[in-house]
Amino acid sequence: MIKIYFKIAIRNIKRYSAHSILNISGMAIGIACAFLILLWVQDEWSYDRHFEHADDLYRVIEKQKSPGGEVTLFAPTLSAVAPALKNEYPEIIRSSRIMHTPLTLKKGDEFIEETVVAVDKDFLKMFDIRFVRGDINTAFNDPHNIVITEETAHKYFGNEMMRLAKHCHHVVFW
Repeated sequence: MIKIYFKIAIRNIKRYSAHSILNISGMAIGIACAFLILLWVQDEWSYDRHFEHADDLYRVIEKQKSPGGEVTLFAPTLSAVAPALKNEYPEIIRSSRIMHTPLTLKKGDEFIEETVVAVDKDFLKMFDIRFVRGDINTAFNDPHNIVITEETAHKYFGNEMMRLAKHCHHVVFW
């Protein structure tokens, strides 16, 4: 019985070829578009979901209009915004400012340009950062403390990394 249905379908496709090509290509394009939209939505919903409290994390965005009328979104905000929001709204448990800053490091005779990120104490607890060495509660007690990844420590200190970590209170690995 199914064999007969396939024969009839192929005969109709041959007989009404223009109509069939239009229908089949329209359906293929529709399915492809639906699939791409599904992938896009899935990607949007999965953004930053690896954090334990991802549903409670928010970001302040600044909208700027250029003289030409173009709207641009920026994440950097004034330094007083995070503490002011935390004081004004009791629902805000933690807040942190994030600022990318260029830094020049000297290693031997060479100077290395890097970009570092300056953050507040709450940042470490907001984003579930687990430490390999050091203590998350005292990591930013001294203004000269830094927190670096193991990868960065290997990059700059090589095998000296563990020796440095044992004798230096200012470097914390995560």
